[in-house]
Amino acid sequence: MPQTARMIVQLRQQQGRDRADWLVRCALAGEPGLFWNAENYLSFGTPPVTNHICHWGEQDRLVRCADPPWMLKAAEFVKTLGYEVNVVDVTNFDEALQRAERLRTILRKVSYATEESSESGKRAA
Repeated sequence: MPQTARMIVQLRQQQGRDRADWLVRCALAGEPGLFWNAENYLSFGTPPVTNHICHWGEQDRLVRCADPPWMLKAAEFVKTLGYEVNVVDVTNFDEALQRAERLRTILRKVSYATEESSESGKRAA
């Protein structure tokens, strides 16, 4: 798996050897989302449960991570309701997790409010 090996080398250069090796060890132990790659029908590590989309540049360097499609669609939707859920740093996974939780909270509130209004409409009829 030469591509995976190159990714680990780049990860070591970017994050430091100790941190990169820790991420890989945890991924091999089954910890989701820390390191994962698929190459030639083989996978290495544990896939993420948050579905972040990582883009590797031409020099096999991590250039940015994007939110998964559901978060992009949810952010557009909640913006129409007057909520703002802005991205500050696209490479910060902790921030992405906080945005995901905020979006889920807003969507739950909207869903609850919609259920309440439909129930009161049924009672009035």
